[in-house]
Amino acid sequence: MPEISGTRRLRLLMIGRCFWPLGTLDGGAHLMSLASGLHEHGFHVEVLTPKYSSDWAETLTFREITVHRPFRPPPAGWKNAFDRGTSKYLEALSNWLRTYGAGFDVIYCDLAREEAIAASNLSKQLGLPCIVRVAGQGDASDLEWMAAGKFGKRTLAAVQRADAVVLGSAAAERRWRTLGGDASAVTRIAPGSFPQPMHDKTKLRSALARINGDFFVPSERSVLLSIDRHDLQSGIMHLVKAALGLSNEIGSLQYWLVGDGPGRDAVYSRLRGDGLRQSVAMPGSFGVVEDVFQAADLMVHSGSDGFDALIPAAIEASLPMVVSNTAAAREFFQLRTAEVESMILDRKSDQPVRSPTQSDVEDRLLEASCVSWYDTERPRTLRFAVLQMMNQLEAARDRAETLKRRWRREHSGAAMIDAYRRLLRSLAATQHRSQVAFDSEQAS
Repeated sequence: MPEISGTRRLRLLMIGRCFWPLGTLDGGAHLMSLASGLHEHGFHVEVLTPKYSSDWAETLTFREITVHRPFRPPPAGWKNAFDRGTSKYLEALSNWLRTYGAGFDVIYCDLAREEAIAASNLSKQLGLPCIVRVAGQGDASDLEWMAAGKFGKRTLAAVQRADAVVLGSAAAERRWRTLGGDASAVTRIAPGSFPQPMHDKTKLRSALARINGDFFVPSERSVLLSIDRHDLQSGIMHLVKAALGLSNEIGSLQYWLVGDGPGRDAVYSRLRGDGLRQSVAMPGSFGVVEDVFQAADLMVHSGSDGFDALIPAAIEASLPMVVSNTAAAREFFQLRTAEVESMILDRKSDQPVRSPTQSDVEDRLLEASCVSWYDTERPRTLRFAVLQMMNQLEAARDRAETLKRRWRREHSGAAMIDAYRRLLRSLAATQHRSQVAFDSEQAS
């Protein structure tokens, strides 16, 4: 049923840093999912995002959603500093909002970075309610970014002026309060995922190979998936350096390294130098990645990004995972460092990987024990974790199913959409009442 503001559908402008075709970036995947869900529930949704190539069209339609891409991102990239490029980007964003923003009922910003400054300031000028989601986990979160440097503090001040601040967890809310954030403005909405239609793995791989020949996999091989930014400082290098040893012990491994970045050529050169060129596919980025999750046998996830959308999607696909021991991952699974350390293999293990039961561990440990962990400071632990998972792949799949069932109870996409619907209706109704009161006062 359409969401009504007065006598028409509620018009929502969603601002993000990336959108389709950047579905392999966590922020893009989350915004695509949220925008699609709200559109399906009757909101009039439009998206404002930068374009990363001069070849991209300034306007496109994605699932009946109008996407505006009228300006480029800062040429020097995203950093916690205010330079000429950032200034021009904010000016272009503000000018667009000043010109077109009055046509919406609510402005939503999908991250608490530079975009939140323009969204918060212009929403006040336009008399519109503004929502800012504080994204990310651990040391990759917006909260950590806002706590560092003068520009981060400027962003924090802008977010504090928003009508609603969306946080994903109790830990994030506690951190928000330590930064001086107003608790009364907080709405807690955890990222959620949506059920995926399950496909036959063999047929799905054949379909992907017809679309992109890099995805061809001989029938006897298993697929190890990574979706990460290709950067020499990112977590993907842990997997790249371990690949030769893994292939020597498991000759049937095929690597799908999905993503892009400045280190792409170096990653490929290292793998080619190790003699693994025929075992590696590097197909770049994807707009929608659910099929890739279902076609893989296991996934290695490194670094601190991915916990808002990509990891939930992998959980929904029942994909066995090996996860690095980072602050972001510990926050996502609500674990202490010592608890993760106890799950990391320091040597090869012949012990079977079994699905834990409720009697084994308490609730918060049950989900975390359904994935395998490795330590970024001990590279061998990644190799041991993958070897154990491949040796006990059916048991690892059982654990992934256990994790999916538990995840769905508290992190469903439907619950996430319902929470946003309630928040949007509340803000729109409050704004409508304020406008009616203002009009009556002016008339009198």
